[in-house]
Amino acid sequence: MIEMAKMRNILLSASTAILLSACGGGGGGGGSSTTTTTTTTTSTVTTATDYSTYQWATNSNINASYKATYSIDSNAHINVETAWATTKGKYTVGGNINQAVKVAVIDEDFEVTHPDIKDKIISTYNASDTSTTNIADVDGDTFYHGLAVAGFIASTYLGVAPEVELILININLDSSIPDSDIIRAFDHAQAQGAKVINCSWGGSAVSNTIQNKISDLKTAGISIVFASGNGNSSGLALNLDSAGNDDPAELTTVLGVGATSVLNDVTTYSNYGSTIDVLAPGGGGKNGGNNLLGILGLDATGNSGENNATDTISGNSLVNNNYTFTSGTSFSAPVTSGVIALMLGVNPNLTPDDIRRILTTTTEKVGTGNGADYSVGNFDTTRAYGKIHATNAVNQASSEF
Repeated sequence: MIEMAKMRNILLSASTAILLSACGGGGGGGGSSTTTTTTTTTSTVTTATDYSTYQWATNSNINASYKATYSIDSNAHINVETAWATTKGKYTVGGNINQAVKVAVIDEDFEVTHPDIKDKIISTYNASDTSTTNIADVDGDTFYHGLAVAGFIASTYLGVAPEVELILININLDSSIPDSDIIRAFDHAQAQGAKVINCSWGGSAVSNTIQNKISDLKTAGISIVFASGNGNSSGLALNLDSAGNDDPAELTTVLGVGATSVLNDVTTYSNYGSTIDVLAPGGGGKNGGNNLLGILGLDATGNSGENNATDTISGNSLVNNNYTFTSGTSFSAPVTSGVIALMLGVNPNLTPDDIRRILTTTTEKVGTGNGADYSVGNFDTTRAYGKIHATNAVNQASSEF
């Protein structure tokens, strides 16, 4: 059985009443999250497509005033736009048939009718309660963690790989999860043809049963991505190599992912260790005494989610209240899962070992002016092999086809 830890904080900006949430991707030995307070001076937002201009994780040409207001580094994104010219999550079979890469999200609280992902969902399953098909708001709060995670992979406007197919699987993250639930979740993902499985949760060591299952999935050609977790109760990163700080992200059979901020460096909450592999945008995180902007993701529609009818950007109502800012390694993981889907879109024959090798050798070395040291094995203690670079990874994957 594994203890799941899922963390979030909610703050209202005093000047514009933007509701921001920070959600963790795994406890990593403690329960905490970053917080984000902002003053928004962005331009009018009128349609859903406009929101991509505020997705600093993927957009190299974000709104200029927004960029200046939140001190967003010009290289904070993952360099994905050039890769999109080649694939957005589909590959060609038989010379003329387009096949979508299938990505499973094992999480909780999904909204299957959200307009940004509803047409990409091919399967839903509740691994914690097989008597129901409900994978919606299982914990009764307003933050739809699974929805946000799925959106960073496949959202039409905000996702890394918007043409993949999604397999959404519920497990109840607010309690100790029996191994049987996790096994059922993994089995369903495999049975539905998933090539990537995203797990934005953790918090303690996994059993030998789960480790063996993950190893079997890897042997079957499925890449599994875990978030590294969000530090201790004070929001400070934990060294997962230390005694008592155990997390499934440390397994050598998975890809462990930490978080970067708008400053294009590791966040202060991002757990680290010798077997964490890469970083990806997760947003938030205090640095230099300032709270940093989160990452823009999907929220439950209407008044059901974090954003309600009074939450605005520069006085303009959010589009159907469908979006919110959030932060945590929970969201670095699906950004990485999206890049893996793009890699499979140009080379569906890649093995999980191929994917890990390519991802870790094509990274951007962040923090080099802030104490980073990649001199030993191209690996930095807190930054792993660096931040993922989608175009480099996709190009390398294509060259090995």
